[in-house]
Amino acid sequence: MNRKSLLIIGLLAATAAAQPDPTLEKARRAFENSEWASAAALYGLVCDRTPGNTEAYARRIVASEIIADTAATVAVIEEALNDETEVAALFHSIRTNALAAGKPQAFTAVLDRTRKKLPWLARPCDAALLEYYKFRNNPAATEAYAKKLLAGLPDDIGYLSTLAGSYIMQGKDSEALDVYRRILDIDPAHFDTLVALGSYWLEAGDRERARKYLTRAAEIRPTPALKQTLQELKQTP
Repeated sequence: MNRKSLLIIGLLAATAAAQPDPTLEKARRAFENSEWASAAALYGLVCDRTPGNTEAYARRIVASEIIADTAATVAVIEEALNDETEVAALFHSIRTNALAAGKPQAFTAVLDRTRKKLPWLARPCDAALLEYYKFRNNPAATEAYAKKLLAGLPDDIGYLSTLAGSYIMQGKDSEALDVYRRILDIDPAHFDTLVALGSYWLEAGDRERARKYLTRAAEIRPTPALKQTLQELKQTP
């Protein structure tokens, strides 16, 4: 085969690849027009043809949940993971598409069911739900899921910080302070916790305690805001 023939074949292949997939376009229109049964069926075809398409799996799951095909939602999650879809990316896409569809309850329902039906996915489900409830500013639910995750990783500073923040939002100051102290027991130089404690005591009117924590934070990371706050603390009694 000569060079000219190879070039023509390459151009034809590139042109074909550039053409939109009509099934995918139909699936997108169905989803965007809230035609949930059609969207679920069409995205099923897309998933069969292009395994590993994270958004296709996610939209198929959301559409199936909305039409109460609850058996399909868990089955599609298993199918997606068998096709080597990354679990955190899949859960994030389910959340994004459920919110875009105006059906946030579809996301929480899918993950609640998945953690029961597929116990080996309980922790990824809990982690995704924790991030969701933080995003939704639901401190009580954030507290509950932070505690679930801390049951397996009691010294995880990220989960401890989230728990402390949820306590602050609920006015549970004593519990929050206990958690912040626990974080500093684990990592005495944890910058965000030092700032949080300094800010808490500053707002509470205890300038000496505020100065102590903010000074330690500034020694770790001397930001302009910290320098200014400490300077103001020195100038006023």
